[in-house]
Amino acid sequence: MSNPDEWPLPTYNCGSSKHLHAIGVIANRFNALERGMFDLYSLYTQGRLARELSDFFFLALNERTRMQALKKLVHTYEKRRRAREFFDSLYDYFEWCWEARNQIIHAEFYPAMLGGNPLEISLVKRKSKQSAEPGYLKFTVPELREIADKIQEGVQRCAAFRINLRQRTTPPRKWSVSMKIEGRVSLPSKLVKPRSVVLAPHPLPSGLPHLRARSQP
Repeated sequence: MSNPDEWPLPTYNCGSSKHLHAIGVIANRFNALERGMFDLYSLYTQGRLARELSDFFFLALNERTRMQALKKLVHTYEKRRRAREFFDSLYDYFEWCWEARNQIIHAEFYPAMLGGNPLEISLVKRKSKQSAEPGYLKFTVPELREIADKIQEGVQRCAAFRINLRQRTTPPRKWSVSMKIEGRVSLPSKLVKPRSVVLAPHPLPSGLPHLRARSQP
């Protein structure tokens, strides 16, 4: 049996375990956010569509149009201006999370020349499904963890928004045990969309964060 502390090295190299763990957390947290957005959709269709029909309509759409459908739903039925404004910030934030996750998760390990910097991981991916042109990324562990933390912030604010909606539409005497334990939850403050994770046209230099072509407004 292989040593779990050494797998997959030395048979093949796909980056350090810390980098790969951080990338895995990014994927996991985005999955949680995606699920939270689906639950939000279900809240707004509750009482308006049968659950089976609501799920069918949403899941029949592709990833991009699902969020567009949710936005139309919220703007149709949500009467509170501040709630609509928060949702719009959540929608934009989700778009950033989706883009950042896709850029990283769909990339492959790109071994750096001459050994590279062990504190960094280099990645390469096609710029789009319709392009064979490669784009490049480079991250330290703290940079990857920062992206995961930002996605987790979206998870938490989305959850708080859903709780706020449930409390608003449910008389306190009918609150579930978990809602009573949670207590009154205020509408979350609006999210601020982070700077985009973008592909560079060429492999990035090591140890020069100010030259990394990975962020743009």
